[in-house]
Amino acid sequence: MRIDVHDGTYIPASYRCWVNGVEVTDDCFRADDEIGFADVYVRDENGAMQVVELPRTRAGQWEAPKVIKWTRLFGEVRLEVDDGV
Repeated sequence: MRIDVHDGTYIPASYRCWVNGVEVTDDCFRADDEIGFADVYVRDENGAMQVVELPRTRAGQWEAPKVIKWTRLFGEVRLEVDDGV
């Protein structure tokens, strides 16, 4: 099964995710239990999501100066989905 919050497949409250037995539900935004990966947001020591400054682009180009940092975890992924049943 694959979940992806950004494509509207599941809303965050409708699934739970574990990687190698550790629950990562609060930070997981994409996961696939067949391939064995989970994409999660990275938090700092205070629990806030880390933000990364992007390098400036040439003048006249669109730029997004900050993005939320994330990483891909690999391992045994377990997903539980609440289908409302």
